[in-house]
Amino acid sequence: PCFDNLEFSTYEVFERDPVKYVRYREAIEYALDDKIKFRQLRYEKDVFANTIFLYPTILVVGAGRGPLVKASIDAITNINKKYRQGKGDVPAYAARPKIVAVEKNPSAVIFLHSLKNSSADWNCVDVAECDMRFARKNEILFKIISGTEENKADIVVSELLGSFGDNELSPECLDGVQGSGLMKESCANIPQSYVSYLAPMSSMKLHSEAQSQAYQPSDALEGPSGKPCGNLRAMEIPYVVRTHAAIQTHKELECWEFVHPIKEDSVSIEHTVEHINNERHAQLLFKDDFSSSVGYRCGYGNYNESIARITKRSSVDSDLHGNSAYTLHGFLGTFHCTLYGSSTISIAPHSFSTGMYSWFPLYFPLREPLTVPFGAAVRCNIWRKSNANGPLQTGGSVWYEWYAEVIDKQSGRIISSSNLHNPRGRSSKILL
Repeated sequence: PCFDNLEFSTYEVFERDPVKYVRYREAIEYALDDKIKFRQLRYEKDVFANTIFLYPTILVVGAGRGPLVKASIDAITNINKKYRQGKGDVPAYAARPKIVAVEKNPSAVIFLHSLKNSSADWNCVDVAECDMRFARKNEILFKIISGTEENKADIVVSELLGSFGDNELSPECLDGVQGSGLMKESCANIPQSYVSYLAPMSSMKLHSEAQSQAYQPSDALEGPSGKPCGNLRAMEIPYVVRTHAAIQTHKELECWEFVHPIKEDSVSIEHTVEHINNERHAQLLFKDDFSSSVGYRCGYGNYNESIARITKRSSVDSDLHGNSAYTLHGFLGTFHCTLYGSSTISIAPHSFSTGMYSWFPLYFPLREPLTVPFGAAVRCNIWRKSNANGPLQTGGSVWYEWYAEVIDKQSGRIISSSNLHNPRGRSSKILL
């Protein structure tokens, strides 16, 4: 989505999610509550009406067809209901927001304008057509940047997450927004942070499906007669998958975390953003614990403690699992996101948001499956790499590299290992 424009059918699927936008609305309400509590909003006091009028500025970046704008409007409505009655010397509060919807997709921008022109609730909304990283090129946003501190954004709301958290370039996009000068020093980001998780998985079906992509055209625009993708490239591409015939063999472990807004250095926020390093590396050791890991099932959905407990008891009573081995076909990437305060969304099994279906796990395949003997551990190294010098640059890209090792638990000896997948982004990269 950072480089390409989404189709309306894709927007429509996301907008039907029954959980995500409720959590976003809650998060915006929590943020507004804090802003009121700590007196961080521009306000005017009407002594005669015993009312304080608040003027929050909410920036919705990557607005799409407007579901986050609607969530922001609903949050404002709820806040006004909550604070509309003053008590004694305590005045009532009434929020009169300014919401700016930033979107680069021309088709979505037309849709946003149609909503603004047809709904009275959208009178407080301005639509800015531009790439959020280059806000200074847009007239509406430039007025905010060049204006006074009190008129800058109090809250920045976005839904730029991918299945692995950062794989749709949310860090680069949000750093660009912060570096443009749109935000107050006290500005809150929604989401505040997101953590990427990884877990080993076994699935002959998924591995075969990935291998079959070798016969597909490397460029979809070339059609069936195009040059085949090839096995090397097919097995070095992460795939978004709705897992069924699969088993997550271990509890997912944390790879890395991104937090917004980033802390400003001693020079300036622009200098901070221009020199920030969003590359990451994680080395994860998955120790053998098959009986507990059965509760993670296919790697999509809540962890089922009952299944794990029954399996553990069965393995103790009858040595059901014995000295058996399993085949490692790759890894599943998921994320856990803190929107604001206690409002979270997650597809990691340990904290899965039940009913949410906007994201499925990201499958990192192994070109050659590895046999993991009974009692052995799995070690994975994974990198997030970039060839851009700063998040505001275009023409660069971000990619992942990964490899796996099977480790003897007793001696620490490496039993087997995979090749390094996708070095220098040769098979798969995300364009900035």
